[in-house]
Amino acid sequence: MTVPLRVLVCDDQALIRTGFATIIGAQPDLRLAPVGPVMNYASIGLFDLADGVPNYEFALPEMQTSGALVVGGKKYQVKGTSWLDRQWGEMPTSLTRWTWMNLSMPNGDKVAIWDTIGAESQNSWATVLHPDGSYDVVDVEPLAQGASRQWTSPATGQTYPTRWRIRIPALRSELDVRVTGSPDQEVETPDRSGYLEAAAAFTGKYNGKTVRGENYVEMTGEWNP
Repeated sequence: MTVPLRVLVCDDQALIRTGFATIIGAQPDLRLAPVGPVMNYASIGLFDLADGVPNYEFALPEMQTSGALVVGGKKYQVKGTSWLDRQWGEMPTSLTRWTWMNLSMPNGDKVAIWDTIGAESQNSWATVLHPDGSYDVVDVEPLAQGASRQWTSPATGQTYPTRWRIRIPALRSELDVRVTGSPDQEVETPDRSGYLEAAAAFTGKYNGKTVRGENYVEMTGEWNP
């Protein structure tokens, strides 16, 4: 039996999303081989996260992946494609919320979207990496304008949207993104707050052409209306 999975790996732990359940604490034993160019966010790997505070980030957005996940002592063979992302830098104390999304397009373009709200700034933009290694860095309409279907976590009381209409005017792009499976894909933190690490899917127009695919959404902060 073959079951599609979305797997988030942090250090030596894996969080698995399926259409039916979330499994935390799986042990990964994976081999990953990068294909294509490295993505440097904002084309240089350095950007303003919020209120003038710089962060660094790069990605290997297409990695052929195979190996196993160990769940409850049982080993399951897996294979597919991974997106490896690495971000570091100071976290602004004035940061109210952020949303990050990654989208792999049928033409080979890799799109990473950042949407942040600080005390004195609002940044909504995307890094687009083309298969030949060239970039576009473009404005995105603020995600709050197209956010809907809010869900409130029973564990933390935090509220998150689960649908977005994303517009990227410079790319003639309008995409509908939705959380797939249960909306309860929150990761609780020791201070009893949380953040969303959600499997998602998208459909719509990219550069004027019809597209669809699967992606990931990371979201934290205050989304109460």
